[in-house]
Amino acid sequence: MPTYPHIETYYKELEDIIHFGGSDNESSIRAAFQNCLSQYCSDHRENLKLTAGLAGPRGNILFEDSETAVLFQNVQEAM
Repeated sequence: MPTYPHIETYYKELEDIIHFGGSDNESSIRAAFQNCLSQYCSDHRENLKLTAGLAGPRGNILFEDSETAVLFQNVQEAM
């Protein structure tokens, strides 16, 4: 099985974020995860390209925060 050093770097970044910032929520760890994905895509650039996310929901998407969920379908809030 191949090893990916950038994944180990990601776990180290997570430890630091949690230790110094006290949180592991999505907004806290987003940059570390993006760094990991960016490095992976760079290593496999013939097949992958990391692109910026779309502004707002497109099609069907579910947002949740472990307490509340909001479902968008066809770019409209469904429930």
